[in-house]
Amino acid sequence: MLKYDSRLFVVSPVVMAERAGALMHRELSWSEPGTCRVSVPPNIEWLHFGVQALELYPHENLGTVIATSLTARGKDHASVPTPYPITIAPAAPWGIELRADWASADGYSVPQVIQLLSVGPNAVPAGVKVDVLASAQAPTMRGASSWKHARANGSTRRNTQQGVSFDVLSAVPGGQSVTFTLATPSARGGKRFTLNSVALVSADVPAHLRSNARATGRESIAPVTRSGTELTDFSIAATA
Repeated sequence: MLKYDSRLFVVSPVVMAERAGALMHRELSWSEPGTCRVSVPPNIEWLHFGVQALELYPHENLGTVIATSLTARGKDHASVPTPYPITIAPAAPWGIELRADWASADGYSVPQVIQLLSVGPNAVPAGVKVDVLASAQAPTMRGASSWKHARANGSTRRNTQQGVSFDVLSAVPGGQSVTFTLATPSARGGKRFTLNSVALVSADVPAHLRSNARATGRESIAPVTRSGTELTDFSIAATA
């Protein structure tokens, strides 16, 4: 019997039972959400479950989480509880959503305006960076910040890419935003570009700050849809 928190995971209805390197399909049956059973033959060595984590943002404050456990019973199986204990620690969650106005420069995509929105509830801590990567064939990007507590670093080039980064030097309270701009010669808003030359904007969070960072799904953005199709409108409003 498998017990898990159905608010956090989706479990595939088929489990793979393994014995001596051979795999066999077994069907799961649910008695209630988060509780399912599977019948397996003797001498099974491994059970392979298909599990997918759900995207919870912005409703990830679930309260008490149900611990995952797997228990085997039957005359051919010893009772083997396998609990995965939950570790509870104080948290100070904060989050980032990135947005951008996109443009085309000689057929290559570049961001013209980048907005870092602090979605709270706590402030985005100092030490976070925003990185911009674009094709090295595109005109050189020059970054600037409208906020005195952020710093734009010079453009760098390596192999087939060029980059610009912005350092957040002071905390950004929840609900506030910071705007970065990039000047690129010949850039034109709303122009089309080839898909193999799209730019990428992403938040770089130091390892010691990641434990409190919310998974917003907007920490990395590009001027394409999830399926890889070009956006028809490259504005901040369209990509929010």
